[in-house]
Amino acid sequence: MRIFQVALSAVLDMIQFTPGRRIFACRKVKKQAESRGLTDLAGLIDGFIDGDQQVLKLRATYRKEKGGQKGDPVMTELDNRGDRLLGAIFRDCRDTSVTFRKDNPLRGQAAELVGELFPGGVQPFTQMTHVDQHAEMERLVEAFNGRFKEQVGALGLRPKVDELAQLTQEYGERLRARGVTKSVTYDDLRAADAEGQDNLLRIIARIIGQFSGKGDEDAAARTALIGPILQQQEEIRTYYRSRRSVRDVDPETGEEEAPPEEPEVTPPPSHPQGSQPTGE
Repeated sequence: MRIFQVALSAVLDMIQFTPGRRIFACRKVKKQAESRGLTDLAGLIDGFIDGDQQVLKLRATYRKEKGGQKGDPVMTELDNRGDRLLGAIFRDCRDTSVTFRKDNPLRGQAAELVGELFPGGVQPFTQMTHVDQHAEMERLVEAFNGRFKEQVGALGLRPKVDELAQLTQEYGERLRARGVTKSVTYDDLRAADAEGQDNLLRIIARIIGQFSGKGDEDAAARTALIGPILQQQEEIRTYYRSRRSVRDVDPETGEEEAPPEEPEVTPPPSHPQGSQPTGE
């Protein structure tokens, strides 16, 4: 008999939180847990908060290293061209996926490209360091010229993809000439953030398991303990409904951070509720 591993994300339908929002919500949940004498749950949350504090430190280092790249005008121009070109490809696919007839095969092909290659829109690319963005550009070019070659031709994307391939080569040559290195990669940050999100789901699962009854007492406990998390989820959904990038919050006060320097990018036109990206 085949055994399947069931991830909590496959069962609990939650939007991806930013680390600051996770910490802010978890601190409120911890306060509720302590008021009910749930010391084990409070201790579990403490450990998860510590983990997300490390995510914030990783993100700060990543942003600092990204900010340190601004001294090379040639690299900046290549980066800007890359952002604009990726945005143009994404918008072509997105627009086709929502404006063409539902029975038009091009609509499905465009939606597949958006879902597979741009699940978070373009913003994740624009927030990467140059080294990470170059790696992602190489991955996209390989996918466009391999697995999705037929779709690229059908959707009229070939000129843009060829331009992206040439730009990717120039981008890499400039990085190698400068000998650029960094200590925190985008994959490092993404992995740490994914762990923080999984920990949030574990908190929810723990609460549901402990207060699973149909009575008013269990219902009230679930509402009080999970409520702060659902409040943050609703605030994130408000951003998605207005097609804006999600801002993180100060984990201490809950106040929103200043908007990022990078241009805000519209998210994909459709998505599972739990598959949205996190603001970095």
